[in-house]
Amino acid sequence: MALSDAFVNQHIQHWTEQLSNGVRTYRKHWPAHLFHHAPLETALKIIEDGYLRARDDPQRANIQDVLRAG
Repeated sequence: MALSDAFVNQHIQHWTEQLSNGVRTYRKHWPAHLFHHAPLETALKIIEDGYLRARDDPQRANIQDVLRAG
C-alpha cells in the first residue's frame, strides 16, 4: 500500500520541526529538498505508477533496486 498524501505531509512537517531544534537549525530545510535515487528504469516505473513504495509493499513491481557495495 502506498503512503497517503496526508501521511507524507505530516511526516515532512514532523521532521521539519524536529530538525529546527538544536544548533544546526539549517537542517529544517532538508525535508523540502530530499531526493530519491534509483536506476533509470526503476525511476521511470515509479513515475508511471505514481507511487514511491516500500521494499516490502506487495503491490511494488519487481523492479531493480539500488544495492549497497561492500
